[in-house]
Amino acid sequence: MEPKSHFVRVGDVRLHYMDWGRNGPPILFHHGGQRTSRSWDVLARGLSRDFRVLSLDARGHGLSDWPERGYSQGQRVADLNGFLDALGLTELFGIGHSSGGSTFTLYAANHPGRFRRIVLIEPLIVATPGSSDSYLRRMQNTRRFWASRDDLLKTLQGHPETRKWREDVMHDVAQKEARQHPDGSVEMMWNPNIYHPEDRGEDRFSLIEVAPAVRIPVLVMAGTASRFNHEEARRLAAAFPHGSFQLVEGAGHNIYMERPEVVERAARGFFQVPEATATEANPRLGTALP
Repeated sequence: MEPKSHFVRVGDVRLHYMDWGRNGPPILFHHGGQRTSRSWDVLARGLSRDFRVLSLDARGHGLSDWPERGYSQGQRVADLNGFLDALGLTELFGIGHSSGGSTFTLYAANHPGRFRRIVLIEPLIVATPGSSDSYLRRMQNTRRFWASRDDLLKTLQGHPETRKWREDVMHDVAQKEARQHPDGSVEMMWNPNIYHPEDRGEDRFSLIEVAPAVRIPVLVMAGTASRFNHEEARRLAAAFPHGSFQLVEGAGHNIYMERPEVVERAARGFFQVPEATATEANPRLGTALP
């Protein structure tokens, strides 16, 4: 099954999303920086058998508009709210990665009742005005152009981080997350302005401080092979009134691209837990998943 591509206008931008069909309760995927809605394709193929899967391109990514400014987390939360309003989505599940996980957390804290449960895959836990410098350095050191799709795929297969991705995920990225130019060269589909220092300088939050206001069940996932602070992730899970934590053995930051089958299994179990168990007061701080 192939998803359908759609656009919706939210404020001053047009946002793009993929819709994998109306097969059950809705799940929304939200990516992190330098990724797009198509990075979720392998996971979406699995979950769309039993859920209506939607994956959103944040502004400045994929086929959504690429404005010069508007890349703070506050704007990203506002875009998410406008998107959900435009589609009339309520009572949905969410899976967010990195800054996408931060967006879901900040949104859920201020919009109770919209999401039923959310999975946070290595979310950005703390942002300060000084963080913008590291974002800018990251952008300046990140390659965006390749001679061809084959050249891009070979780079993904050989890079220390991306070679951990599952092979079908790498092919999806090479084919669907890069724009091809007339000369055959390809460009990754994200705007360098997503790291605009003034926009990112507006970000001031700690998800651990925000977490008590999120009254729905939340699953925090982290990989043992990433640079993510696992103890901080455990503290985040414990700060949610109904939080739980799962560590994925051998996985790096992009768990859903490296081990989509593990994320699918975890999400299915988490989303299908009987509602009667959602009132547990203490998080289940779990052990590493195989």
